[in-house]
Amino acid sequence: MDTAIRRFSNLSIRVKLTALIVLTATAGLLVTTPAFIVYTYRSLHAEAARDLTTTAHALAANSTAALTFGDRQAASELLTALRAKPAVTGACLLRDDERGKRVAFAGFSPDPTGVDPCTAPVNADGTLSARAPVMLDGQEIGALSISLS
Repeated sequence: MDTAIRRFSNLSIRVKLTALIVLTATAGLLVTTPAFIVYTYRSLHAEAARDLTTTAHALAANSTAALTFGDRQAASELLTALRAKPAVTGACLLRDDERGKRVAFAGFSPDPTGVDPCTAPVNADGTLSARAPVMLDGQEIGALSISLS
């Protein structure tokens, strides 16, 4: 240890200042890099949640006619538009039955052999999900649920 201090004291001021600047910059990077990574992760997650919520509300607004007239084919075609978003793992359009209970009306899964999107657990395995009401004349007649991996 004593020799290291002696060797350091024999160095020129220029080398000492350079070492101090490098040490300070390294310490600054070690502190700011993890903070930047956490901020970026949280920002991307929040942006994905906003995008998913917007998509759910737009599709819910467009599915009012399909639910009102009981047109399952139109509802399925509407949900098929989610193929444009590769991260979507499933979507389910629900409607109220005669007893007022929510039942599956139409579903979408990018993997036809996968789990039924209307029975899959919500927020399983770190998925993100959004739910939007389907409205008609101020009354909620159903709901749309979308999951994203």
